[in-house]
Amino acid sequence: MGRGGLVLVAIGALVGSASGAEKAGDVPRPSFSGSWTLRPEESDDGRAKMKEAMGGRRGGRRGPMGGGPMGGGPAGGPGGQGPMSGGPVGERGGPPMAGPMAGGPDPEQMAAMQQAMDDAIASPESLLISQDGVAFEMVMDGERALRLYADGRKNRGSAGVERKTKWEDDRLVTESKVGGGSGPSVKITESWEMVPAPAVRLAITTRLEGGLFEKPVIIRRLYERAPAQ
Repeated sequence: MGRGGLVLVAIGALVGSASGAEKAGDVPRPSFSGSWTLRPEESDDGRAKMKEAMGGRRGGRRGPMGGGPMGGGPAGGPGGQGPMSGGPVGERGGPPMAGPMAGGPDPEQMAAMQQAMDDAIASPESLLISQDGVAFEMVMDGERALRLYADGRKNRGSAGVERKTKWEDDRLVTESKVGGGSGPSVKITESWEMVPAPAVRLAITTRLEGGLFEKPVIIRRLYERAPAQ
């Protein structure tokens, strides 16, 4: 074999080696499709975690966004800041004034943010997941549906919150932010991944940070495949 032939063989070997390394580095992406059932004994209680995280807050600004039904006082009680508080809007003991006249956020915007926070800490008892290429749809407890696209595009959920979803190795990660503007904002990161032991499980971990949280709140739920009907 001539010198030119040896060079070609060497180049071919290098290309083949690089191609093999690239394939070896590819991480197989799991399929989350199917019906899943919550394992409550191995899952966090989102509301308890939220209550614990906000336990050090005093006064009316007790919720992660500074008030609201998750943080305000009892319905009609002193210091209540949420829509369930007694009294007309703007009066002592009633919901605070909001909108342009009060210099605060729009009530509809606050309601959407509250819905997003409630969704983030919820632990649905059942999930029905459909996965088709980069598109994912998750139906929670047979009612609420969430659609995601794992190609980095942004899409809006039911509460009007913008989400961005992508693969990170074998984990599906979706990020969103609620609040902002003139008020605090909370970043919500949710990851889905398969855990193999002792049996195949779906782990969904939610991380909330920012806003009035002094440190990130992490909520983990574990699901097992529902028995075939």
